[in-house]
Amino acid sequence: MRKQVTFRSIMSFILAVAFALSLVVAAPITTDAAEEETIYAAPLKDGDQKTVDYLLNKDLTNKIVILHTTDVHGALIKLANVSTLKKELEAKGADVLLIDGGDFSYAKEHKDKPEAPKEYEYLNDSHGLGAITVMNALGYDYATIGNHEYEFGASDLKKNLQYANFQTMSANIKSSDSTRTDGFTYTPHVIYQNKDNPGIKIGLFGVTSIETRGQGKSKLNGTEIIGEANVNNDKKFHNPLYDIANAQVKALKSEGADTIIAVAHLGVKLKDSRNKYLKDNRSVDMYNNMELDSDGTNPIDLILDGHSHNSLVAGEKGEPIMSGGIRLDNLGVVILDNQDKNDPIKERFLISLADLERGAKADPEITELVGLISDNKIDLEGFTRAQHEAFLRGETVPVLPENKVSGKGGNPNDNKKSTKPTKNRNSKRNHR
Repeated sequence: MRKQVTFRSIMSFILAVAFALSLVVAAPITTDAAEEETIYAAPLKDGDQKTVDYLLNKDLTNKIVILHTTDVHGALIKLANVSTLKKELEAKGADVLLIDGGDFSYAKEHKDKPEAPKEYEYLNDSHGLGAITVMNALGYDYATIGNHEYEFGASDLKKNLQYANFQTMSANIKSSDSTRTDGFTYTPHVIYQNKDNPGIKIGLFGVTSIETRGQGKSKLNGTEIIGEANVNNDKKFHNPLYDIANAQVKALKSEGADTIIAVAHLGVKLKDSRNKYLKDNRSVDMYNNMELDSDGTNPIDLILDGHSHNSLVAGEKGEPIMSGGIRLDNLGVVILDNQDKNDPIKERFLISLADLERGAKADPEITELVGLISDNKIDLEGFTRAQHEAFLRGETVPVLPENKVSGKGGNPNDNKKSTKPTKNRNSKRNHR
């Protein structure tokens, strides 16, 4: 009888332990690790995603259309559809700005997208120069520096960017070898205004994630990424990133900007990081720590964001933050009325990759160019330099290479030396 009671007692204990463990597994996780997976974004709802046809069927007279890509991470072939859409919008009379939010020069593996970097690893073979070549061919206007731009080191990035026909921006990166008087590595901000149809002035400034520090000193090579939270002598919270953002807004307003857009590579997600201060350095943190205008409104009209690979058109509390995810999960679209100085931003939405591919057939020239790059059949430095030199002469930039093009001397466009964007090949644009 004693053995039977002992057996039952043991079985009861085992069952009780198993039940307790099941409750632990089923219960919501409340640890710091769970908190670090929080995404500060409003879920996409009806109307946040629209179609190519919706965009092309609109009256685009006096409209500026921003097409925003971010975290392309080697998926250059998908830009062929963006190229077609850009051309069709321009044919309808729209003034199109093509802007990238960073991480354009490195093919990164992603747990939800296992095809990379295997499918796109050719980009890494060129240390990112292939992306710059394709972006030139599309006619990109601006790009913010992402943390993965430094994947192959600051010296390679500097060398590759000398070929860029688009303006790179970041207001919180400084370099020990900068020739700028303010020490910044890149142009902190720019103002865009259509030369032939001068309506509104769009002020844009770039900011880069402090996670860039995780690339290590050897890769950064004297590069400083400004930002993170700290406590000053008055025991008050302070972040120099906010100071920089506020300074950029003031500078843009002093130059007559009618609307302010931050092109950020900051993200909206709390996650495991090599920097414990990441939670204070997201785009939403920057936005919510801006100095308000005299009427009590936030001076930033829109943040074109990247870095955390989320697709959103607003923050959790409605903050004007939008991002298209990773490798063109979505293309960001912003429509501005060039004649409305008081409220120029009329719409912002996303176009999914599936609809982009349905509504805008891939540009065959971009498709061929990407094929040449991926098959290693192009002298990237020779071809890209030829593009740039033709660009400086005011000629139409060739999309496909001449097999005999070569030449690797000189530095025709030291990106960090210029305080203004380079002239765009589209003569109607006036960058200040």
